[in-house]
Amino acid sequence: MLLPLLFSSVLLAHPANIMDDPPAKKVRCEGSLQAVMVAVLVADRLPGKADAAPSNSASAFKKLAAGQLDIVLSSRPPSEGEEAAIRNNGKGCHNLLFGKAVLVIVVHQQNDWVKSVSFEDLRTILQAKKIPNWRHINPAWPDEPIAAVCLDDLDELIFFAEKVGVANELIKSGRLGIRPHDDGVWGFVASRKHALGVCSFPEFEKHNARVRAVAVPSKDGKPTLPDRESIANGQYNKFTHPIYLCVREDALMRAEVRSFIRLLYQESGKSMEKVGLLPLSAKQMREQQERLEKLYQRLDKRK
Repeated sequence: MLLPLLFSSVLLAHPANIMDDPPAKKVRCEGSLQAVMVAVLVADRLPGKADAAPSNSASAFKKLAAGQLDIVLSSRPPSEGEEAAIRNNGKGCHNLLFGKAVLVIVVHQQNDWVKSVSFEDLRTILQAKKIPNWRHINPAWPDEPIAAVCLDDLDELIFFAEKVGVANELIKSGRLGIRPHDDGVWGFVASRKHALGVCSFPEFEKHNARVRAVAVPSKDGKPTLPDRESIANGQYNKFTHPIYLCVREDALMRAEVRSFIRLLYQESGKSMEKVGLLPLSAKQMREQQERLEKLYQRLDKRK
């Protein structure tokens, strides 16, 4: 695969300076549940040299500011306040693109009544005091209760809540949450004719013989189904967002952190879809490589 090879030379851009680095310290990384799984795969190959664990973005950025982490893989960049906290500790933070998250509304294959849903429909489902029936959304639909389920990732739940326009408290209280099922969201929906779920695009694509995607309003307001083309051209954009790699500037002075970042990007080209995310395009990958090379050149002049 060509994409991972784009990062093969970044670490060795300035070998003389890197050889002068102090002894290596353990690389510490946390992040959103899906994204950090790529880091876990890399850390598992570096026993005793790196730690990676899931966390929500707010908690991870606090640890980044406190110097307890080197890298955060997040569904959002740090807020102004979080960036200020990192700067106040005397260190900057650099935010790189790492991948893309795409959420999909799915229903059972035998659900032949709902082709699209509006944000108002979704708010009605989520804000009802008791579980609503499909007929509450449309009188022509079945008088059966809707079993709503979403992927078990707090950052993605918050993103979904903000896009739909429901209070985050709804999600934190478990009103929309993962139901126990060995196969996750798609398995839950595939086994219940009247269920509605929110899952990642790779999960839907892998199991689209068992579940069906529902169109949602696109950037021009028209109902749009998710597919490779509508995601790439930005037509399906309401439930799409970047995944960021955020790294402390002082951490970038260390050779082991540079090596870990190189391995992260290499692994992302192979494993992103396995963890429910989409990888960067070749163009985006080159842009991140160029950003890193410029950062390394600037930082190496300080040594």
